[in-house]
Amino acid sequence: MSIIYSTKNREILLISQILKCGIGYGIELFSMLYIHELENGSFAVGYESSDERWEKIFKEPKKAAQFFVNQRNILELGFDFEQNNT
Repeated sequence: MSIIYSTKNREILLISQILKCGIGYGIELFSMLYIHELENGSFAVGYESSDERWEKIFKEPKKAAQFFVNQRNILELGFDFEQNNT
């Protein structure tokens, strides 16, 4: 459990640092789950699939990153999940 927790915290820190730079970087996983900075300085996390579509706005990059990472884990998106399931 501590390895997963530590990895999750590092992932949140990395994503929030990328968002804080103010350049407008975004991250997308498999054209489904995304996170990016908006022009007004807030941050969007969204999801699109054939069955579902949503977007949530955050004022703080760390809260957006936490939500993004939690959703990634819930949805099991990423090569790390694919490798664990084979």
